[in-house]
Amino acid sequence: MNSAPPTIPQRMALIFYGTLLITILLGVTASGLRERAASATAMALAPASTPTNVPTLTAPASPSQTSGPSPTASATPTATLTPTATATASPTQTFTPSPTFTPTQTPSPTNTPTPFPTPGPGAENRKACVPILTYHHIGHPPADADTLRLGLTTSPERFEEQLAYFKANDVTPISLYDLLYRLALGRPLPEKPVIITIDDGYDDVYRYAFPLLKEYGYTATLFIATGIIDAGTPGYMTWPQIEEMARAGNDVEPHTKDHVDLRRRKRDYLIYQILGSKQTVEAHTGREARFFAYPAGAYDDNAIAMLKELNFWGAVSTDAGVTHSLENIYTLPRLRVSEQIDVESMKVYLRFCGF
Repeated sequence: MNSAPPTIPQRMALIFYGTLLITILLGVTASGLRERAASATAMALAPASTPTNVPTLTAPASPSQTSGPSPTASATPTATLTPTATATASPTQTFTPSPTFTPTQTPSPTNTPTPFPTPGPGAENRKACVPILTYHHIGHPPADADTLRLGLTTSPERFEEQLAYFKANDVTPISLYDLLYRLALGRPLPEKPVIITIDDGYDDVYRYAFPLLKEYGYTATLFIATGIIDAGTPGYMTWPQIEEMARAGNDVEPHTKDHVDLRRRKRDYLIYQILGSKQTVEAHTGREARFFAYPAGAYDDNAIAMLKELNFWGAVSTDAGVTHSLENIYTLPRLRVSEQIDVESMKVYLRFCGF
């Protein structure tokens, strides 16, 4: 059955609706395409935005950045500095031995004392008669000198007179060490021995006595109150002067630090006065000090016990006498000499021992 061809208006309508349908269809397709494109774009953009928010991705970013070694390098110096600090501490510990070495005074005789000579056979009964003469000032007293000063003074002229008498009559000055070796070991002594001791350390001893001793070839024992010398007290010798006398063969021994009475003193005080003066004498002479003089001759059992504990070999007192033994080695008697002891009086002193 043949249908009539469409009219122009019908054709126009068909074209219009056909075009509209195509347009609608194309619009849907374009919309879908836009959505897909947007979705694809979002997916493409997602990795770029995610690293800023997600810290997990920071780790992979770090290896990928070859600049990473740069911080590592800056951290390495920090680690290197730690050993540097350790190295600095190391020298500090090296200095610790330095103070330990400061005891250059380890050679100090106090730490390694020479023991008291072991007494030989018969020592307990052995005696020796030796006048131990006690001098103080050897010089000229001032015009206003009191009785005490006059009693402690022997003029240089009187002192030389006595030395000249010794020389002319074979009287031989010896040391306290010679006396001890005689008592402990039986060593022989000269036929007419005397011991010259000079207490306190007055400067006139260096000025007058020292030259005269050298002239006659004699030596003496100097008992020094070390604290007084340390203080540079006017009227007393200086350490260089005392050291010079020691080098010339004179024995230098302690007489406490401050010339104080040692009786009824506490242990710490005795250590300070006795050991302190001993160490000072040894530091200046380089020789071990083994004999001691009690200031003003005052002593008690505690003072004697301290001397024994500190390895002294003996001590002199102001007790009068001329006979010595190991029994009284820490209280050896002496004879006082002053200006009143002329040659005739000195002969009396010597006659106590039969010469």
